[in-house]
Formats: sequence, C-alpha cells, structure tokens
Amino acid sequence: MATFTAVRNKKQTAGTMQGVLRYVAQAKKTMWDGAWLVTGHNCVPRAAYIEMETTKARFRKTDGRQFYHFGQSFSEADNLTPQEVNAIGLEFAQRQFPQFEVLVATHMDTRHPAGAPACQR
Repeated sequence: MATFTAVRNKKQTAGTMQGVLRYVAQAKKTMWDGAWLVTGHNCVPRAAYIEMETTKARFRKTDGRQFYHFGQSFSEADNLTPQEVNAIGLEFAQRQFPQFEVLVATHMDTRHPAGAPACQR
C-alpha cells in the first residue's frame, strides 16, 4: 500500500527550496543501474531551481510560500520497479499540478523505492 506525505518545511525561502531540490536529486540517492531517476514536469531537472525562480519572478511570487515538498512510499508487496515508482510520481505531478514546475526524484537508498516530488508554488 502506498503512502503520500506532505513534508513540512517551516522555512520558505529560495535558499531552502534550493536545498530541498538538491537533497531530493542527490545522485547517491537516485542512481539505479546507471540511470538517474529524476524527472521534471514543466522543467528540466538539472535547471529546476533556476526555472522555478525565474517563474516566481515573472509572476511576482517571490514572497510567502515558495514550494511544496511531498514524499510517496510504497510497500515491498507493491512489487514496483524504480522506473514504475518514478512514472507514478510524474503522473501524480502532471495530474495534481498541471500548471506548475515539479521535480520528481525516486530514492533508491532505502529497502524499496520511494518518490520525492518537490513542487514550486
């Protein structure tokens, strides 16, 4: 059974958002069989922070809530491949945040794959 959790980030600054994006996309957490399991919805993963900051500036949304951070976990019984976990995270981002930039990272440093969508508001 899958779980989906909102990660509370009290500090809502551009620097905190950059730190969250850097954390979720770490190669040591997201590499699997030579593949980097990080994808972007409405953004390029390696440029996600710059794209998100550019969008915020364009729409004058540089104060208040800067981002959302979610985690999704799956049971070993779900028998999902890392690519399937990443695809589920990307589909979630596309459906729930169609107009937003979302970085989707699948972490492989646990007993079973876990997704970490980070969404720019």
